[in-house]
Amino acid sequence: MHEACLDAGTFSRKAGIPVETTESIVALHTTGERFGELCQIAEPTLAVAYHYFLDDDTVDPFFELLRNTYDGPVVLA
Repeated sequence: MHEACLDAGTFSRKAGIPVETTESIVALHTTGERFGELCQIAEPTLAVAYHYFLDDDTVDPFFELLRNTYDGPVVLA
């Protein structure tokens, strides 16, 4: 289990704030791609990403980034 954060572009669009601002925030958090990198190292049976915005327009961007680095089972909570 690990916390996860929106990528800068999705965060900017959802919050209505400049992408430069969200890039600063996201730099201190775990995006889908970084989560996937951690999963590659840990090799979990089931990876759980929590503390994430579970909206119709946020789930797909997370998995698109995640699948760049990890293809195992993942649940968003």
